[in-house]
Amino acid sequence: MDNQAIKLRIEVKQVESLYNNSYTIAVSHPFAGALLCWLFRNEVEHILLITWLIVHSTVALARIPVFLRFKQRQDAVLNISKWHNLFIILAIIQGALYGFFWVAFGAFSIPEYALLVTLVVFGICSSAAIGYASSFRVFLMFSFPLIIPCLVMLALHPSSLNHAIILAILLYSAVTLKTVRPVNKQFVSALRLNERLAQEIEVREEVEAKLRRLSLLDGLTGLANRRAFDQHFLQELKRSARLNSELTLVLIDVDHFKLFNDEYGHVEGDKCLQELASCMQSHFQRSGEMVARLGGEEFAVIIPSVSLNEIQESINHLQQKIAQLSIPHKHNEASPHRLVTVSIGVVHLIASNPLDPKKIIHQADVALYQAKQAGRNRCEVFGQNT
Repeated sequence: MDNQAIKLRIEVKQVESLYNNSYTIAVSHPFAGALLCWLFRNEVEHILLITWLIVHSTVALARIPVFLRFKQRQDAVLNISKWHNLFIILAIIQGALYGFFWVAFGAFSIPEYALLVTLVVFGICSSAAIGYASSFRVFLMFSFPLIIPCLVMLALHPSSLNHAIILAILLYSAVTLKTVRPVNKQFVSALRLNERLAQEIEVREEVEAKLRRLSLLDGLTGLANRRAFDQHFLQELKRSARLNSELTLVLIDVDHFKLFNDEYGHVEGDKCLQELASCMQSHFQRSGEMVARLGGEEFAVIIPSVSLNEIQESINHLQQKIAQLSIPHKHNEASPHRLVTVSIGVVHLIASNPLDPKKIIHQADVALYQAKQAGRNRCEVFGQNT
């Protein structure tokens, strides 16, 4: 994940944090507005206060449908800057409505009301510092239109008290900014750290998944290895017993492979195994079938839900395909043309109860031994001759 992607995901988390506070904001601003109207009820006409409160509360409550829309939009992440800017616009309007209140109804010439306004400004800014901590930009865009009109009105009504209030608001604003900025940086740093950790976990999981896949594959042929074969065979035995269905195990051994290695070398021996593995893999492709290399020149095939007649026909076709590979093997007396051939042992069963996999493998090994004893380059089914 590049830095741009991490930056985007951090902004997504910031905006999600902002919108998750929508319900709190939707309640707190109307409450603060109602408190202001009650405090100034004796100085301002009630119809004006009520009109302002309705507009103020409408802007605050508008965040709820916007939030719900944000949560429902599947493309919100792709347009996260748009949603961030929308939240900023709502914050500016909300702050400007407070600023309008100070200008229109402030009564800053009366010391008691000047102090009340100051206390309300302090309270609102403190709440905003918490609610908007995830985005310093939103905090600024809300605070400026709230504070600046208040300072202007105090300056337009000069008095020693108002001068002291101006100084107090400036000092408070400086302290608040100095506090909120580090909090925001810590918030962003925590998000960045979380994204880095998530990235490392994702990479680690991918590596572990790859290692798990590799641990089940044969390094030379790319087929399933003995471990994967044992797991799959046990699963198929249980499934066969549960469904009372047919299951076949086929063991395949390359005829006189030691002599092949001695004559042509191990490099050619590896190439021979790879060609045979590819041939078998392309031949057994039905659902549930697995071709595995058990070790050396021995392969196994698990074939579920296929009749014995179909199995024998399929094996005949496989032997024909192997012959068509025309891999020379001058020491293979089982082949009239001195080509690589295979001997095959088959166990075909229908189990009503789970069977011991070791016993089934042993039976297939017995059939394979019979095929070798009968001259190789042939197939034997356990319990009968083919």
